[in-house]
Amino acid sequence: MKLTPVTILAALLCPPALGAASQTLVIDPNRSSVEVGVQATIDSFTARFTGFTADLSIQGDGVERVSGQIHFILASLRTDDTDRDEQMYKWLENDKFPNADVALENLVPDGHGDFAGKGKLKFHGTERDVSFPVKIKLDQGTLTVEGDATLDTRDYGLPIYRRFLIFSVNPVVHVRFRVTGRLAPQ
Repeated sequence: MKLTPVTILAALLCPPALGAASQTLVIDPNRSSVEVGVQATIDSFTARFTGFTADLSIQGDGVERVSGQIHFILASLRTDDTDRDEQMYKWLENDKFPNADVALENLVPDGHGDFAGKGKLKFHGTERDVSFPVKIKLDQGTLTVEGDATLDTRDYGLPIYRRFLIFSVNPVVHVRFRVTGRLAPQ
């Protein structure tokens, strides 16, 4: 076969990796969780999301090609204390900003078998770049993405929460996540 300039240009512009099959993650809600650890003056607590969805996919065979979004419904964030939940929703201005989204755009190997996830977080009407350590495991068609991130709520326009002049909540929260599911060919 004779290679023409058009064939060479097409090969350069469309490398084989771009044609590799993409697989979408179908979340297993029983094996997935997102928790927010909160330090407070009197009573530290953990809030858990009971409702979130993920649109994650993996391109080709390598786990380093995971990308997509995780969507959170803030009204599904629960602490098992109804009064605290109501105060939290008011502070979050849940009526104006009911959702949060994380876009995972890039994974950078950390040299130890894990990655630094890079992307954007849209929360409380503000979008910012984020970076966080992430572990990814692919085992017989089951993909698990887990990690930890520290988030300063002041970066998203939220004030420090105070109540009764003595009770306050640290604006820096710790988010732990584990998203597990099966990969389905597209």
